[in-house]
Amino acid sequence: MNDLRLILLGIGLFIIAIIYLWGTFYQKLQDRSHLRKLTSFKRSSSEVIKPMPTYDDDDEVSTATLAELDKFLTNQKLPDIDASDFSLSAKAAATDKATQPIPDIQIITFLIKASPGKEFSGVNILNATKTVGFMFGNMNIFHHHGVEGLMADQPLFSLASMYEPGCFELEQMETYKTKGLALFMQLPSPVDNVATFDLMQETVMRLTDMLQGEIWSSKQKPIDKKTLQAMRDVAAEFS
Repeated sequence: MNDLRLILLGIGLFIIAIIYLWGTFYQKLQDRSHLRKLTSFKRSSSEVIKPMPTYDDDDEVSTATLAELDKFLTNQKLPDIDASDFSLSAKAAATDKATQPIPDIQIITFLIKASPGKEFSGVNILNATKTVGFMFGNMNIFHHHGVEGLMADQPLFSLASMYEPGCFELEQMETYKTKGLALFMQLPSPVDNVATFDLMQETVMRLTDMLQGEIWSSKQKPIDKKTLQAMRDVAAEFS
């Protein structure tokens, strides 16, 4: 009888030990599974969710950014080109033209900068852009579709803030201020390239006069006659 009790007691202790070990092992499996889920979630989140960019007031919109804006407006694929250097000498330009093909698409940019210590107000920008024929539209920037005898459904050229993110919020224009504006056109133009360039140049000069600013090239230097002619020559190459 005592032997039977000892056997039953041993079996009971063995079962208890098995239950304890299994419970411990199962809990570890659950912990590992939970950890894998957390790790997987964190990894996929880092792949999908990107931090929102922060912009400083002095971050100027690059030529590449303007090209991306124009890409959206025209729904065309832009090649990776640098269209900002319009100060080549005639000899260098001729040599370059002979050795390199003309790119399919190119961006010409004018900058209108406020005088040192000054800023353009949103109200003045609205009034000036309306006067010279701009309309507010896609990408929250201004677009010019031309004048009588030189018009297109697509924008001929557009105007953005010179500083990131480049766009405008109409409901905030009463308090908006910026130190510069960027006007840009894509070549080839929907209509005559040289005529479009001449219209944009005239528009830039009128805006600059109304806003009391200064005309600069995309190379961050004041525009002169030589640079203007070089820019116009670029437009002519696409005609």
